[in-house]
Formats: sequence, C-alpha cells, structure tokens
Amino acid sequence: MKISVLLPAYRRPILIRRALASLWEQTTDDYELVVIENGSDADMEKRYVPVRKMVEDKGHKWLCRNDFASLPRALNVGFAESSGRYISVLEDDDEWKPRFLEVLSGHMDYCSCAMAFSKQAEMDASGNRGTFGTPIPKHFSVEAMLKANFVGFPMVMYRRGIIEKMGGFDEEAGAGTDWITHCTVSAYGQVHMIDDELVIHHWHGDNYCLMEDQLELTLRQRRLWAEGRFGQEWAR
Repeated sequence: MKISVLLPAYRRPILIRRALASLWEQTTDDYELVVIENGSDADMEKRYVPVRKMVEDKGHKWLCRNDFASLPRALNVGFAESSGRYISVLEDDDEWKPRFLEVLSGHMDYCSCAMAFSKQAEMDASGNRGTFGTPIPKHFSVEAMLKANFVGFPMVMYRRGIIEKMGGFDEEAGAGTDWITHCTVSAYGQVHMIDDELVIHHWHGDNYCLMEDQLELTLRQRRLWAEGRFGQEWAR
C-alpha cells in the first residue's frame, strides 16, 4: 500500500462523516485507512456504529480504545497497524480536497524530502472563509516553522521511515503535538511546501483553544520543548 491515512476519532460521530467523505472522493485509491476511536463510552460507541460499518465495509481498519489516549498515543496505535510508505493524518473535523493524496504522494515519489505539506483554506463555524490561525509566511522556511505553528496535521504527508526513526509520535508533546512532530521531522530531512490549497480546516468551539490559560500552557510547553531541542534562540 502506498499511503496510510490515520484518522483519530474523538467523540465526533457527525463531523467524522465529512472527513470520510473527503477521503472517499480522493483521485487516488492507493491508500489504506486506520481509524482510531479514542475514549468512547458505551453511548458514543453506539453512535459510531454506522460510520464504523461503512469504514469496515470498504475494507479499512477501525480500532477502538475505550480508555482515553492522548492524540500522539492514538496516532502511534494507528501507525503500528499501518503499512503504507507514506503517512498522512486526517483529523475528524477537517477535510481534504480531492487531489490531496495524489499531489502530495506524487511529490514524495520524485523527491527525497522527509515531509511535504500543502496550504489550507480556513472556515469558521458559519462557513465563512478567513485566516483564524497562524498564517503561512509568504516565503516558507524551516526556520519560520520552528518558531510558529502554522502547519497542522491534515496538511502533511510524511515518509514512513522518518516516523520510524523518530520512534513514533512524541507521547509527551501535549497540545503541541503537530508542531513538535514537524520540528522533529525537519531534523531528519527536507520539508517541502506545495503551493496549492488542498485542505479545508474548520474552526469551531472544540478547537479554537480560546481559553487564555490553556493557550498560555500550550505556548509554554512549546517554548520549553524548543529550548531543549534547538536552543534558546528557537524558544523566543
């Protein structure tokens, strides 16, 4: 299998249908899907049943963890059950445009980069387009990525061998899992940006991270990690 798609599912049995619909519409079918249902109680498991049946009827894997695992732990569980030479993470509240897998895997086929990522469109809960997170700099550089988190998981495709060399996703990363993953990957090889908008990221009440104390904790975690990994200059 060329591509493994990891989809962590956490208590969003409605939104996940949109994410899956975007996967079924991809212009390549050379992929496997591993869904990791995370921390569901009995009622939530029942709500997921129709979606799980759809996924399994298409020949894909659905893993269920009744005990809650952190996002990186859930990704590691899914990664262990995957086999593709390229890895992408589709979050359950986002979606891909139809050419995402084709374009990124095609790029990875003809270069030696450790990871590639596309640009994304951002939508608020009312469907209005805007820039609600950290924008991608006009002139991308790894140095800029090390200082700001503007590359989310659904934008990226990784080489499997790089994730293996890293020892998987860092299970102590906390709220900065995507940023820490991409900073670490950059230490193993080149990071390429695809100048095409192939992802739709949806902002809503569950992912805005609006609570000031939570946001400050996230930033503090990232600064401490960056200082330990890359030196004080990257933690500023």
